[in-house]
Amino acid sequence: MHLTLVHSPLVGSVCWQAMATVARASGHEATVVTLPSWADQAPDYYAAMGSSVAGQVSGQSGSLLVVHSGAGALV
Repeated sequence: MHLTLVHSPLVGSVCWQAMATVARASGHEATVVTLPSWADQAPDYYAAMGSSVAGQVSGQSGSLLVVHSGAGALV
């Protein structure tokens, strides 16, 4: 199984690193997505962040998308 881990826009991708390590040790693949900073975005924040996530997971089929907190609004 492949896991794609998306952190909340209010925290960094480091919050998923331990989970990714455990998943890989259990024989799964894991990708930790890194969202861009709020400060670097135009006023349409969620569209820009959603596009960033889409670009990072492009071509990954059969992946289970796991989102944290405010990242739910991105999906």
